[in-house]
Amino acid sequence: MRQPSLDEEYRMLVQEGLARGELSIRTDGPDHRSEPRFRIGNAGIAVRVEPQFKLVDISAVGIAFLSELPFHSDELLHVVLRRTLTFQARVVRSLLVETDPNLLEARYRVQCRFNNPGDGKQLLVLMKEMERLNESSQIN
Repeated sequence: MRQPSLDEEYRMLVQEGLARGELSIRTDGPDHRSEPRFRIGNAGIAVRVEPQFKLVDISAVGIAFLSELPFHSDELLHVVLRRTLTFQARVVRSLLVETDPNLLEARYRVQCRFNNPGDGKQLLVLMKEMERLNESSQIN
């Protein structure tokens, strides 16, 4: 027996959804969606967010950045450079360094040690190369 293709399975879902009233179809104006929306009962999803932090400094063995949230000691972080290269680092400490009582704002200096001793050197060399490329492209 042949397995239905993804498109066939989707068409069956749409037909079932229409029959059960599980689809949202706009009737009060133009619907700009190319496909109907399904109402799903008790489902949830998780979204991975990778915020960017202001870099304070970097060495061959570690990195420090500022964060609005504290990190826990020994927490494993994945330091990502330009969405392509990832380096693992462990949080050594997270210190409160700056506050604004008027805005109820806090900043933490998060200090980390690279898991692999060569990662810091490689990351530092790549960052400096990118910095030089940016500088030379601005000159031209």
